[in-house]
Amino acid sequence: MQFYKNICDGYFIFGFPAGIKGIQVSLPANAGSILGSASECIGQDSVIYAVPTITNATSYIWTLPTGALGTSTTNNIIVNYSGSAVSGNMTVEGNNTCGFGTSSSLALTVNGTPESPGTISGHTNVCQGQNAVSYTVPAIPTATSYVWILPTGATGSSTTNSIKVNYGPSAVSGGIEVYGQNTCGIGNGSILEIAVNSLPNTPTIIENGNTLQSDDVNGNQWYNQSGLIPDATNQDYTPSVNGNYYVIVTGSGCSSAPSNTISVITGLNEDLNKSIKIYPNPVKDELIIEMTNQTEKTSYEIINSMGQIVINGCLNEKTTVQTSNLASGVYLIKITNGKTVELNKIVKE
Repeated sequence: MQFYKNICDGYFIFGFPAGIKGIQVSLPANAGSILGSASECIGQDSVIYAVPTITNATSYIWTLPTGALGTSTTNNIIVNYSGSAVSGNMTVEGNNTCGFGTSSSLALTVNGTPESPGTISGHTNVCQGQNAVSYTVPAIPTATSYVWILPTGATGSSTTNSIKVNYGPSAVSGGIEVYGQNTCGIGNGSILEIAVNSLPNTPTIIENGNTLQSDDVNGNQWYNQSGLIPDATNQDYTPSVNGNYYVIVTGSGCSSAPSNTISVITGLNEDLNKSIKIYPNPVKDELIIEMTNQTEKTSYEIINSMGQIVINGCLNEKTTVQTSNLASGVYLIKITNGKTVELNKIVKE
């Protein structure tokens, strides 16, 4: 009977008893490149890796980074990345009765979700109707995009670390939230509480003799066609010059819409007034201007409530002005004769 005994490469064995034959066995060949994903997320399971079959290997030895879990004695392995997995090298080598072959390695990067954002910066006290309010958060190193969540009634869109927000008329107080996002998911968020203040009601003004009066006691600011009137912040205002007047009310840092506009004439030239007739008033389609005893060149301008000249021209003894295209409302008619100016109020039906 013949017996066989393995003989490993590199060993010299002698003195076999008669009838025993030796079989020469080599160490496993060098491991080839490991195939599989080199970048994975914490919590990812069932990731498959493989290495080409290693000549002379009867089994395979796999080593994994800390927190990566999986076992195998074949040329492939299934790996689960636990919550404590960290980046590191995966290695594999062939094995047989003579020992281990040369290993192959694959550098593995284990990624987590983005870190928590820093503090959001921006206005925390805003008004309904306020637009393009900027907010920003420090860049998150591992985030590839950002997710913003806004209070009800606020609108805006961004995938970066900054956003512009519009607070609509129905916007309410609440938190602005931001989260970092990458291929592994969404991280923890940061929140900034926002107080959204309601706008004051739109005021109404009336004319009481020579005085204009707002229906709001506090927070008034008076304007005319030239803009804000300095120090005109009381409920009542007495104009000293001709013009179009309105008021805006401010409360909790928020401003109302402008009130109605009243056109004011503070004084008339009596001589010029006696020589001019303007009718009908209210007017519908045609306004007639009659002049008597006027020798100097005379012109007229019709001015709307915004201070814009809508019709102008020169006057004769009797001039008819077409007004059918004018919008309904109150207008000023300005008549100029040399250095003399008369202002009259007309109503378009």
